[in-house]
Amino acid sequence: MRAITKENENNSGFTLIEIIIYLGLFSIVVGGFLLITYGLVQGSGQSQSKAALNEEMAFLLGKIEWALTGASSLQVQVPSPSVLEISPGVTFTFDSGAQTLSFSSVQLNSDSVTVTNLTFTEYTAAEKPDGIAIEFTLSNLNESVNASSTKYLRF
Repeated sequence: MRAITKENENNSGFTLIEIIIYLGLFSIVVGGFLLITYGLVQGSGQSQSKAALNEEMAFLLGKIEWALTGASSLQVQVPSPSVLEISPGVTFTFDSGAQTLSFSSVQLNSDSVTVTNLTFTEYTAAEKPDGIAIEFTLSNLNESVNASSTKYLRF
């Protein structure tokens, strides 16, 4: 029989260098995973912000076009090209200080979205068919989007 001595003992386990290498590899894998997760979360937030702006833009353009559908007359007030009066008594007003668009004194844009550079341009029959061009910029904390539409009218 063979005698067991300290020299013949089977040392099972990891050395200090192996543990350091494994911890380094583990740190690289976990760090990469965290970077990918952060990128996905940030991208999701940006796409949600852009989608909210696009929804707001569609709502504002839709509301203006809806009001123009039944118009019997319209007038862009001079000297301010950001007030549109549609008969009978329907008015769109842009308040550049508060950056809001109002429809007959009711604010249309949400508090988290600002409206800037709103202009109404009226076309007469000499230039194009009677109509109006609408242009504005919507912004929130992260994004901004330009909106424009032209509505031709039949009086």
